[in-house]
Amino acid sequence: MKLDFENLTQLLDSGKTIEATKLLRTYLAYPERESGTLFYAAELFMQFRLEDIAELTYRAIIEIDSTNAPALGRLGDLSQKRGRSQEAVNFFQTILDSQQSPESWVFIGLGNAYETLGKIELAISFFKKAMAISKDQPGLLVRIRQLKQQLGIDAYDGYGEQMSSINHTLQEEVAVAIGHLDVAGSSPLVSEAVVVGVIVIAGVAVGVAVVTGTVGGAAVIVAVDAALDTCVAVIITAAAGVNACVARIVAGVAVMVAGVA
Repeated sequence: MKLDFENLTQLLDSGKTIEATKLLRTYLAYPERESGTLFYAAELFMQFRLEDIAELTYRAIIEIDSTNAPALGRLGDLSQKRGRSQEAVNFFQTILDSQQSPESWVFIGLGNAYETLGKIELAISFFKKAMAISKDQPGLLVRIRQLKQQLGIDAYDGYGEQMSSINHTLQEEVAVAIGHLDVAGSSPLVSEAVVVGVIVIAGVAVGVAVVTGTVGGAAVIVAVDAALDTCVAVIITAAAGVNACVARIVAGVAVMVAGVA
């Protein structure tokens, strides 16, 4: 038996959720149902905010494959959202136990659940693990700082290590940028000017995020990354790109100032 996704989608689009749910339940009762089909169906129901049937479907997936990380992750998120934080811990922990190199969202899920359970030290430890592999390092720094303040711990304790991690990430991005600029034939002076400008913004933005704990400060890192990519792309495609790149850097500074004002 195959699930008719075209019919299912049409039913949901037309607001016939009861009929759509019946169609999915018929497939759920099929002995040889496939986890991939179930996951696609569950995601479709989630798009229409039909979380009850979606959760039932995710649970059917882990009956087939008890270590299915995407389904376990969705169940963890739903459990956390519905106030079942300990159950969320169980789902995320199952992923952690079954994977050698879990993604950052697994650690973040555990951190969120433990924070809700009032186990702040555990939450901090998992956010730190997430930060080691996440691109949202400034955002996680803010979370860690806030939780440390709840415990009465020096909010800046251990920040040197975290700042070193962020600095390493920036260095890697700069190295890639220089490589692109060299390939494009840009002069060393142009490459250095662009990179120095981006490093200055990035460094100040990281400092803002750490010292003030503002969302604006953390968000600037994303803006800086986008500015770097734009600078490289513009210089590669046009000789007059330097001016456009400088304008991007100035705009980045403006965004940073606005974010902490």
